[in-house]
Amino acid sequence: MLYVIYMSKYALFSVYDKRTIGPFASAVVDAGYVIAATPGTGNELQLAGIPFVPISEITKNPDALKDCLQSFSFYTAGGIVYSRSNERHLRELEAEQIPSIDIVVCNLTDVEDTVKTESDFDIQHVDLGGVSLLQAAAINYRDVLAISSPDDYDAAIDHIKAGTLDRDFRKEMAVRTFSRIAVYEQTLASVLLHSDRP
Repeated sequence: MLYVIYMSKYALFSVYDKRTIGPFASAVVDAGYVIAATPGTGNELQLAGIPFVPISEITKNPDALKDCLQSFSFYTAGGIVYSRSNERHLRELEAEQIPSIDIVVCNLTDVEDTVKTESDFDIQHVDLGGVSLLQAAAINYRDVLAISSPDDYDAAIDHIKAGTLDRDFRKEMAVRTFSRIAVYEQTLASVLLHSDRP
């Protein structure tokens, strides 16, 4: 018999492009998910009257280095990558009180806007947590939905409302996510390659 996770299903929200985040988040909440949001995204949700919990309640990260590690931790990564059919994983999640994160909504910073020169190439401008969490969700597409662009919100809403968040749709979103991450990282590589600084 599989162990029961101790808490609700979660959706992690951390977005740079906040266009139309309100209607999408509202649909996610209506479907029974608890949203865990980073501070900037949380501010946008609060303005729209959408309930959420601060991501810090999930990450359990200390205040130190919070400008570097807002969303990534053992608890968020673990809640994404665990196997939903692995009894040992389920026991360990319950023992460690790790939340089950079934949807990850992240879109990456606009490199052309934030990383124009090598002097901008630092943790303040280059996305660390978003890339890591999206990769984790996309790798575990059999159980987790990765949404990496506002362009995918409408399709995701349709599937959420219809109760058809199936493996085929999650796989399609995983492919798009890996493609977007590849473009993002290639753009970062180009910034360094063409930099005049040593």
